[in-house]
Amino acid sequence: MKSIYSKLYIAFLAFLYASSIQAQLLSWSPAFPKDQDIIKIVMDATKGNKGLLDFKENVYVHVGLITSASRNGTDWKYAPFTWGGTAPASLAVSLGNNKWQFTITNIRNYFNVPAGESIKNIAILFRSGNCSNCAAQRNADGSDMYIPVYDDGLYVRFEKPVLQPFISPVPEPIKINVGDFIDVKMVCNKTSLLEMQLNQQKVFTTSSADSLIGRFNFTIPGNYTITGIASNGNQTSRDSFSFIVSGAVVFKPLPEGIRPGINREAGDTSIVLALIAPNKSRVSVIGDFPGSDWKDNIRYQMNLAPDNRTWWIRITGLNPTIEYGFQYLVDGTLRVTDPYVEKILDPVNDAFISPNTYPNLMPYPAGKTTGIVGVIKPKSEYKWNNKFNRPDPAGLVIYEVLLRDFLSNHDFSTLTDTLGYLQKLGINAIELMPVSEFEGNLSWGYNPNFFFALDKYYGNENSFKRFIDSCHGKGIAVIMDIVLNHATGTCPLAALYWDGVNQRPAANNPWFNVTARHPFNVFNDFNHESKETRYFSARV
Repeated sequence: MKSIYSKLYIAFLAFLYASSIQAQLLSWSPAFPKDQDIIKIVMDATKGNKGLLDFKENVYVHVGLITSASRNGTDWKYAPFTWGGTAPASLAVSLGNNKWQFTITNIRNYFNVPAGESIKNIAILFRSGNCSNCAAQRNADGSDMYIPVYDDGLYVRFEKPVLQPFISPVPEPIKINVGDFIDVKMVCNKTSLLEMQLNQQKVFTTSSADSLIGRFNFTIPGNYTITGIASNGNQTSRDSFSFIVSGAVVFKPLPEGIRPGINREAGDTSIVLALIAPNKSRVSVIGDFPGSDWKDNIRYQMNLAPDNRTWWIRITGLNPTIEYGFQYLVDGTLRVTDPYVEKILDPVNDAFISPNTYPNLMPYPAGKTTGIVGVIKPKSEYKWNNKFNRPDPAGLVIYEVLLRDFLSNHDFSTLTDTLGYLQKLGINAIELMPVSEFEGNLSWGYNPNFFFALDKYYGNENSFKRFIDSCHGKGIAVIMDIVLNHATGTCPLAALYWDGVNQRPAANNPWFNVTARHPFNVFNDFNHESKETRYFSARV
């Protein structure tokens, strides 16, 4: 062991673990619930998004299942309660100290799941009652919470570090610098031979137990993976988690000509990503890049420019013909993508986009990350056919179009085929209600979150270009309705500096006002006195 990690000191200190147990967002009993068990679920509102922190009224649950019939982790089945309702059976029990408990008696019978359909997870949220926009306790990133349901096999999992109850549980963000330590506890549902490894090297073991604990101290920066393995002779189960031991931030001047967003370099096999994020301590890139696989990796830790506000990294070895999904991991906790990205993947709403509208849509990296993902896409191959001279604004005859309602197919391709009809009306301009990415699919578009990306519910980039090209060929101008006074909370500019307790931009947000400066505002109000907002608006 020492020959491989000559500067890594590891100590097995069980009593120290017992004295440093931390609370977690969801805990449950039994530790490995089966589909016919009684399960007690406890939620701690001091964790996660803190949506019910210090909440004094009744708390209710919204609960369902992820089963073998679910399409994905958001496809809840057998939810017995109406969202926002106050059915007595959905009432959680207050335990005091920001904790609430909900009990399910016999999971399969409670949800009336047919025989032969396997139960994979309980999906649950704790919320206020009598509401449509309920205060709700969720994961820190706003996602749903899940509890795994087990069969009779052999299973092992980590209890410490504290887990976030995602559909695929992961530890809460691990912030470790050189000189720090991490306490680890693994548990098993059956007495077994247990082993704990660090980077595939055995560190701790016990021959007949249902738990194993250990402490790891680190003096070398790098990428680390801790793996827990259980074996009982007939079966083997394993679980693992990865993290970075950080060194000092690397300060490097920003390459000449680089601006915030995605910067392509000659040959299209390399890019430079640049993110404005002052007062952050560390930013790295996760995604589909070689050696990343959506895990924090010291190879993709971003440099900080001398201005102390611009984080950047050059990524090489890319295939210019394929798409790459990516996010920024900020301070080891926050996952956001680039505000200048031209295509996104949405873990919920993309599932409702027809392949006829958007063929060959890149799948969301389910189980690898959460939140909205940005896409680095190949250069467009579209060849423009028509030149266009702008008509005199005083002579415009404008037809305003909400693509969602104007056509049953709600796509650019069908709108292109309809231009003859519109031309016969005598128009010479079409004004599109917002077509940049907005939250959800069914919207007027005035709830924007990504200003440089087309909303995929209307089609892909080339179908949009063909529509514009066809309009120009018929002498029709295209006018875009763009919303620049506000954005939703999933806009990276809002999410980067967000007050989770009050659900509004934080006081140090460079782009947004904490509260709106006019009475008619919706969502989050851009601060147009800010030079950061003025720059962003000019780029849009």
